[in-house]
Amino acid sequence: MGESVRQRRPAPTARCRAHFFAASLALLTAARVSAAAEIVQLYAADTATGVPLSAQQLVGFARVELEPGASKTVTFTVPLSVLAYTGLSGDLMMEPGLVELSVGTSSSDHRSTAKLTVTGKTRTIKGEDREFLSTATVI
Repeated sequence: MGESVRQRRPAPTARCRAHFFAASLALLTAARVSAAAEIVQLYAADTATGVPLSAQQLVGFARVELEPGASKTVTFTVPLSVLAYTGLSGDLMMEPGLVELSVGTSSSDHRSTAKLTVTGKTRTIKGEDREFLSTATVI
């Protein structure tokens, strides 16, 4: 079913507010007779950590239904604490630096990328301040 949405997408836009960042992208569908559905996935790669991390992590996803010739916009709102990691001290850490965002249908199918810079000081995040879930809005 995802065949109808195979075009390269425009780069997502990313903006940051307080302790969240938002990434938005437009989905375009090729001319087709039938509707299509696709799971859009947002990945983050934190390249500025003091310890080795996985190459990327899934930080958001949304199922999007598209009618023939239609387009929709998906906006992910992601808590920055999703990017936190366990540092050498054993504490949950958040560091400033570059985060690479990518969007696709799987971890190996990235169709668009963007970069986000986290600013501020390195900080320790208390367990109760950590959030694990992002939200997705499809318009």
